[in-house]
Amino acid sequence: MNRSELARVVALLSAAYPNAQISVATSEVYEEFLADLEARHVLAAVRRLVNISKFLPTIAEIRETARDELHEELETERRQRERALAKAAPPPLDRKESAAGAREVLRAILGGMDESFSGAEESEP
Repeated sequence: MNRSELARVVALLSAAYPNAQISVATSEVYEEFLADLEARHVLAAVRRLVNISKFLPTIAEIRETARDELHEELETERRQRERALAKAAPPPLDRKESAAGAREVLRAILGGMDESFSGAEESEP
């Protein structure tokens, strides 16, 4: 996150929790410990926490909720990729159909080899 995004997060927290009276030092600590996260995840986390928290969320609560936001985003992207792949790929064959088809292909490739092997086995003492 850049400084303006961090300032926006602190301003949102300050407005949502006016009784907290966020000092400059507290603001700097929040900015320092949230700087490595993506702005969209932190903002989503703060919005979620503002809706459920009676008190100013801690840095740990914001980080945990931002991580949850990231996981939800990744899970949504994974599901979208799976749906796209399912549309692009042919449906899988039934196992029985696959096995029967494989036997037919092998018989076609091997031709009459089964018969010549079975005849050789019978002639051995």
